[in-house]
Amino acid sequence: MKYALVEWTSSNSSSIILASGIKNAAMLEDSSIVDKVEDIVEGVKKPSDGWRSYDGRILATSGELVISLNYLKVIQYSMYRAGQR
Repeated sequence: MKYALVEWTSSNSSSIILASGIKNAAMLEDSSIVDKVEDIVEGVKKPSDGWRSYDGRILATSGELVISLNYLKVIQYSMYRAGQR
């Protein structure tokens, strides 16, 4: 399973999502692209009306390399702390 670190543009926050929520493949190559990203919840059945989508940009992905989820959480926490200053 692949993961991505997404920055949500409306809230200026970030979170780790399943990469399958990224519908615009160009976003994986260019972090300046802002487009709708589905906020898929792992292990939860897809709602009948579909996953909610929000504007975001992709900051990092696990891609072909194996990046641990813990490492992405450290990045997310660091970004959060930087925003607090």
